[in-house]
Amino acid sequence: MSDIIGVLYGGYSNEREVSLKTGIAIHNSLLRSGYKSVLIDLHKPDKLANWNFLKLLAENEIKTVVIAIHGTPGEDGILQGFLELSGINYSGSSARAAMLSMDKTLTKLIFRNEKIPTPEFMTIQRKQPVDFSCWRHYPAVIKPANEGSSIGVEFAYNEKELNMSIGKLLSLYEKIMVEEFIEGDELTVGFMGKRSLPIIKIVPKNGFYDYHNKYTKGATEYIIPAPLDKLSAKRIIEVATRAVGSVGISGVSRVDIILKNSIPYVLEINSIPGMTETSLLPNAAKATGVDFDSLCRWIVKDASKKQKNK
Repeated sequence: MSDIIGVLYGGYSNEREVSLKTGIAIHNSLLRSGYKSVLIDLHKPDKLANWNFLKLLAENEIKTVVIAIHGTPGEDGILQGFLELSGINYSGSSARAAMLSMDKTLTKLIFRNEKIPTPEFMTIQRKQPVDFSCWRHYPAVIKPANEGSSIGVEFAYNEKELNMSIGKLLSLYEKIMVEEFIEGDELTVGFMGKRSLPIIKIVPKNGFYDYHNKYTKGATEYIIPAPLDKLSAKRIIEVATRAVGSVGISGVSRVDIILKNSIPYVLEINSIPGMTETSLLPNAAKATGVDFDSLCRWIVKDASKKQKNK
């Protein structure tokens, strides 16, 4: 295989450490498959802003890249926009779809418009105070609107705790979301393009599915496929497929869902799922006979053949 693949990894968000692991895992996989792969760490905003990374791509004759950056600038459309303007093929969703899926509040507005079940929510911005005294859904989940890996998530069981959590997060983030907490089975559905993968049930051994439980081996049990009756499984796949389609997601992706009283509530879409040893998407693909190296080869081929929707 003569083509050189650039793996863009690292980044400068709070998910940098996970992005480094994802990038290295993909890079090593591509080398095993016979690709020439180059790792490029976009570790500072100026490396993107002054187009230095495009110079690196040109020097290495890279025409196709795999985006392995969680959070900004990999999942919010910024990097995709640069690559689209430069005519370079890249993995995953278009700039528009990435931006929409990264902003949890925009995603949920789309879900609401498309009649896709999702927990009640409200958006609060630092410079636009909102009266949340009418909020009646407790427990409540408070989280940044543009973070992943459960970073910054808070729980509130009454108005006083909600006020404290909102103040805390607004001191750190410009935009946050308050969401109704729904207790039920935690599920996720992975996609390779339009192909859905087996549903996974997520069972943390302690607490909720936070950063520690996501990335610590043995901290969470993953049941593949999830123990569901055929009707429930069909309904979950249908809702997850509608969610992905509503935002325009392509490439590999993952939809997180809470199932309560037979209703699948969509929480969010991950446009660049993790590719570490504990990550969900590779395990779902493996359950269908697609091993990690085959998955990475699929990502490269998908990136090199498709035209992005600008």
